[in-house]
Amino acid sequence: MAHSRIVKRYSVALFRNAEQSGVTDAVLADLLYVRRIIGESKDLRVMLSSPVIRKAVKTDVLREVFASNVSPLTMDFLAFLNNKGREAYIQEAISMFEEVYNEARAILKVVVESATALTDDVRENVISSMASLTGKRINPTFKVNKSLIGGLKIQVHDMCYDGSILSQLSALYSQLAGSEMTTEVRAKIAAV
Repeated sequence: MAHSRIVKRYSVALFRNAEQSGVTDAVLADLLYVRRIIGESKDLRVMLSSPVIRKAVKTDVLREVFASNVSPLTMDFLAFLNNKGREAYIQEAISMFEEVYNEARAILKVVVESATALTDDVRENVISSMASLTGKRINPTFKVNKSLIGGLKIQVHDMCYDGSILSQLSALYSQLAGSEMTTEVRAKIAAV
C-alpha cells in the first residue's frame, strides 16, 4: 500500500530526529502510550478516521489528549501526521517506529505460546536460546494456549516455529491418514 510506504518514511524521519536529539527512548515510550490510549478509546479511533471532522479539530483533540503526557517532538509528529491526512494511520506509524527502533537496537520481538504457563527457568532458557540463535536481544511475549497440549510455538515476525504436540500429532495424522487433520479431530485430541 502506498500509505504504508509514506507512513514508514515519516516514522524513519521521526526516529532520526529523536536519535539526533538523544530522546529516542523517551519518544518510543511516548508513542507506546499514545498507541495504548488510542487502542482503548473507540471514540478517539472513530474521530481520527472520520473524513467529516476537520484537521484543525483533530489537532486540537490530539493536543488536548496527549500534549501534557508526551514530549514536544512526539506531539509535533502526531500533529504532522494529522496535517498530512495520515491521522488514521497513527497506530501503524507507531508500529513502524517501533520496528525501526528494534532494528537499530538489535531487538527481536518474539511471541512464545505454550499449553501451560512457563516457569521462570524455562522462560530464561527460551530467551537465552533465541538470543544465541539470532544474535539479538529478545523482547518476549509469553502466552498460554491450552489447545497446544504441550510443547512450544514460537512466532518471530512472519515465521512460526511450531514444536507443539498438537502440531506433531497433526503431522503424524497426515502421514498415516494421507490427509490434513480436520477441526473435529483436532478438538478430540485437545480434549484428551
